[in-house]
Amino acid sequence: MSHGQISMWSPATVDTVAEVKRVVFRPATASDVLKVGDSVCYNWDLAADYDERTTNPVNSGGTTYAEGAQTYNARFLIVEKPDSENLQNYAGVVKALGSKTGADGDVIEIYIPNGAVVPVMAGIYCYKGVTVLAAQDGSYSLENPVYGSAFACVAIAMETVDRTTDGLVWARLLGPNYFSNGNYDIPLRTGDGVATGTARVFERDISFRGLASQVQATVFRTRLKGATSYADNGGVLACELYVEGADDAPAGNIWATHTNLLLDPGCTLGAILAGAIKCAVTEVAGSGSTKTSAYVAPLQCLTAMDDEHACTYLSQIQFIAMGTDKPDGLFYAQTADAIASYVSTGDAPALNTGDLMIPINVAGTTYYLVGLADTGV
Repeated sequence: MSHGQISMWSPATVDTVAEVKRVVFRPATASDVLKVGDSVCYNWDLAADYDERTTNPVNSGGTTYAEGAQTYNARFLIVEKPDSENLQNYAGVVKALGSKTGADGDVIEIYIPNGAVVPVMAGIYCYKGVTVLAAQDGSYSLENPVYGSAFACVAIAMETVDRTTDGLVWARLLGPNYFSNGNYDIPLRTGDGVATGTARVFERDISFRGLASQVQATVFRTRLKGATSYADNGGVLACELYVEGADDAPAGNIWATHTNLLLDPGCTLGAILAGAIKCAVTEVAGSGSTKTSAYVAPLQCLTAMDDEHACTYLSQIQFIAMGTDKPDGLFYAQTADAIASYVSTGDAPALNTGDLMIPINVAGTTYYLVGLADTGV
């Protein structure tokens, strides 16, 4: 490209990689009117043509469009307001309105998500290069990805501007299946001005139906090979929760990793083991691994605090009982060998008032760990 070609660009020239597509706007609410920059999603489940006809007008018999026949085009030509069911079929943002000026049935042009910087309608304060913008259920403008309303992260703001009142902002339009960020010095950003709700940038909800084998929504595998030294903290998944600055101290409880086994009121659990986390060390059959100098454990707890006296209580593990059902014991062991225990051949020392008896369950039998009161022990 010559310098002369570049010099002809105007200050408002659109990103040269921006792609434009013509679609038909058919909102569920007929009175909706689009604006330039508004976000739209494909009507992904409509078996019809661009005019919403469900039968083929060319065929004299009026053949009904059939699922699986690929004879209709509504699913990639008709767009509508973002909602909880169409967000993963995000179409793009409005570039230009047609003859109906954004009303129902207007043939419009949209920028499709491909990484180009284009003007989008936003409803939050934006910071260039970091603010994550999400298409949200019931909104034509891009908003914060706040849990509680369905959303799909689709863009990153490329201007710093207050758009708490809806307005246009440059944004890199990426689509709902993009987001990844490895720059810890300039993190992606969200939640500015949001006082309540659970903010989430990545979310997947997958329902497994009728599968007999194992089901796992996400699998990561890291292989270490050909090197003799790896730094600490390596592994398959690294979770870090960074509490920034004294003025940003959180008011509620915080966890670097939050896992939760949710039991629906209608579910039934049989004679199985169930928990929020499973930790295992497994030796691959026939691997012949050497581990004579290693300390091996499915779960390791490491505390690295230099100002522990500032804590109310510093411990390796915390147990918190919530709800009306209280735990039956500290832990459950499937067998005595699982916790390397053995049967005592002598009498236990006498206990004093105030000592703690901590129940544990080993192979269905309750035993007790003894916690001696701090009276000079």
